[in-house]
Amino acid sequence: MKIKNYPDFFSGVMFVIVGVAFAIGAVNYNIGVAAHMGPGYFPLLLGTILSIIGCIIMIKSVITNVSAEVGSIAWKPLIFIIAANVAFGLSIIGGGLLIAAVLMITVVLLPTLKRAFKNK
Repeated sequence: MKIKNYPDFFSGVMFVIVGVAFAIGAVNYNIGVAAHMGPGYFPLLLGTILSIIGCIIMIKSVITNVSAEVGSIAWKPLIFIIAANVAFGLSIIGGGLLIAAVLMITVVLLPTLKRAFKNK
């Protein structure tokens, strides 16, 4: 079995991993039945559906012949997104929601703002 579409295959793997993690986490709660749902029913259902969708995508990636390559990781946006979350977490307690939100948005937009002012 040869993988013919790597981006679809890896996205399917990601869906399966996240779905299984949600399903495993939901087992710790009372699941109940459809008529009387417990707090674990909905996450278990969503995790199962997400895993099934991931399996379908993985099977499709083996059957469908598409010449698509997995690109390199875009490190710069990834670093700015993580830095924005860290800035939000550090400033939420001392500064409040408004200041933390403005700081987070500013950190995420730094690369865009730099380009916008550079072109003028």
